[in-house]
Amino acid sequence: MHLKLKDNNVDELFITRTQEENELVNRINFTYSSHTLSESDTEFCLKFDFTLTSDRGFKFKLIQDFIFECDEPLDENFWNGHFHKINAPAIAYPYLRAFVSTVLLNAGLEAVNLPSVNFVEMAKKMDTANAQ
Repeated sequence: MHLKLKDNNVDELFITRTQEENELVNRINFTYSSHTLSESDTEFCLKFDFTLTSDRGFKFKLIQDFIFECDEPLDENFWNGHFHKINAPAIAYPYLRAFVSTVLLNAGLEAVNLPSVNFVEMAKKMDTANAQ
C-alpha cells in the first residue's frame, strides 16, 4: 500500500498571553487521531491536537488536519495496521513542526524547535492506553 499526503488545513489556532512569565520550561503536549472521510474509501484524515505552554508567558494551541490518500480502499486490515498510527504521523509531523515554528517567529514570540518524535513508541503507548 502506498500512502500520499494530499492536503492539510488548520482547524483551530489560538495564541493567548498568560498572566505572567514563569520559570517552568516549555511544556509541549500533543495527540493525534485518524478517521475516514465519508466521501472517499481511499482517503483518511489525521488530526493533530497540539499545545505549547511557554515559559515566556503565552499559550499556543493548534488543531491541524492532514488528508492522506491511499492507492487501495481503506479496509479493516488498514485500520488494524500501522500506516495510520505510525507512517502518516511521521510524514505529517515535519509540516506541523515547520508551521508552529514559523507562526511563533512571525508573531514575534520565541523560536521553538519541536523535538523529534518516535511514532512507533507513541503508537505503542496509545494502544496500551486504549486497551485499558
